[in-house]
Amino acid sequence: MSRIRNLTAFAALALLATASLVHAQGSTSTTTAAAPAAHHEKSSTSAKHESAPKVDINHATKEELMALKGVGDATADKIIAGRPYKAKNELESKNILTKKEYDAIAKHLDATLVELGVAREAIDEALAIVASTRDEVLGR
Repeated sequence: MSRIRNLTAFAALALLATASLVHAQGSTSTTTAAAPAAHHEKSSTSAKHESAPKVDINHATKEELMALKGVGDATADKIIAGRPYKAKNELESKNILTKKEYDAIAKHLDATLVELGVAREAIDEALAIVASTRDEVLGR
């Protein structure tokens, strides 16, 4: 019986941690690490540019970065080599982009909070343990 109580407490803790992540995600302007890197869609109208998903500089592929106007092969490599970023403006502060280059693409960029990604991995691991323990307790 104490094992079921421990399982229940652990599950509650995992759910609390998940709720905290969801709350943190809603209160920041960055995306979560588990979200796939957004693909930047080229458009001839500014309205489409405004609605295009942002490119996450911490998780985007080289090709996704190169889809941004003004980002070539060498710049994409520098962005990837400079990871992780806490904020997108680090592209300028780390001298990866000039102010002019940064200003031209900043509205199309996002930077995932690294801490959030680490927390999500821990929660996923905890939920897997909960499921395994539940199956063991229930004899599955």
